[in-house]
Amino acid sequence: MFDLVARANIHHQQTVKLLKQRDRVHTTFVYQQERMATLEQNFIAHIYALLDAEEETLKPEVAAVVAIFKMIIEQSFTADRIAAVYQQNKSDEIKSLELLCSLLPKLAFDKNLSVTFEQADLEDLLYRENQLFEVLQYFDIVWPSELLQVARKSALVGQFIPYLNIACLLFGQDKVTTLELAQGYCHAQFSLAIASFIKGLQVDKSNAQNALFNRFAKTSVVSEKALLLEIAGLSGDVRWTEPCLIFCKENPDLAFNILSHFQDKTFLKIIIDLMSVAQTTDAAYKAWLLLTASELLKKPQLQDIDNKHNQAGEVNLPNDNQAELIRQHLMQQTGSKVLAGISFDESNAVQKLVGLQGRAVQRALLFSLKMNDGMSLYCRQLSSIAFLDKVTSVSHGSTDTNKVASGAEYVA
Repeated sequence: MFDLVARANIHHQQTVKLLKQRDRVHTTFVYQQERMATLEQNFIAHIYALLDAEEETLKPEVAAVVAIFKMIIEQSFTADRIAAVYQQNKSDEIKSLELLCSLLPKLAFDKNLSVTFEQADLEDLLYRENQLFEVLQYFDIVWPSELLQVARKSALVGQFIPYLNIACLLFGQDKVTTLELAQGYCHAQFSLAIASFIKGLQVDKSNAQNALFNRFAKTSVVSEKALLLEIAGLSGDVRWTEPCLIFCKENPDLAFNILSHFQDKTFLKIIIDLMSVAQTTDAAYKAWLLLTASELLKKPQLQDIDNKHNQAGEVNLPNDNQAELIRQHLMQQTGSKVLAGISFDESNAVQKLVGLQGRAVQRALLFSLKMNDGMSLYCRQLSSIAFLDKVTSVSHGSTDTNKVASGAEYVA
């Protein structure tokens, strides 16, 4: 009896520990895919070992995961039971359901789970049950193209407000017109604008880049400007050099997230410049390490006209001369982009970055996958098994399929 309780306590402690480890690994932006796979597999194993544990002996977050896991492995688990979890509006159970559905392989659901939706159910998901879509995106739901087309038009005219995940689903489809993209670029609903820009940079690049400049110039919301700069970094458009420098100096707390998207080698000069500015040196050096995987020597700061805190002579900055030599060496390597010290292009990103995972890797692969898969890489952090599912379904189409015709013509 006591032995069983002791073992349950060990599994419980490991479960809590692994959840925290997973969150910490996610914050690194680039990590070994195998590391995350092992961590998540161990987590599932410990949850399985807790199925017979007394609920009152578990922390609420663990008890919720165990309860949802029991529900998932039952043969009677259906779409209605998934919906019921959201209708009860218990945050721990909702988080647990989304977590487990992201971690378990699709094969587990194919064997044990019957999830079917009528047309009316799918419409309800899109228009009224946005939150429920967070979990259902992990299932192989065949969305009727006509339904998504109607929903996209409805969203653009303001009939409903989609979450970012749903906006990415709507614009990740093939049949999106240039008119719809143009409406999305300037739409008041920011999630639609983001989804439109991601789609547009693949199929309508010139117009999308110009619209991105206009949107950035017109908005005064700092958080929105930061997200637009992240997309700008993915575009590889060198015209963003000056706006990026200015914004990062004014908002150093947002600089690392932004710079992690500026993976084109031509942007390394931005990072070197920002490493020489006191208020941005930490964020810029962190981005430098993320992209180049090359540590730099430090040297004392002598003068900094941009330093708003009068720290000249008080801090050590990364050696910009050494950084420039590393930059020149990287520029000589084949590949226009760099991440984790690996040079690559969009055409070979999946092969070059194999074995790596993380937010920065997902963004690096954004335009290397089929558009609907690339959209999902942008809008959510994937588990190891969900990430592998995406990157193994890479489809290399011809360049002709990546063009949008005018008017009501569609992407081929």
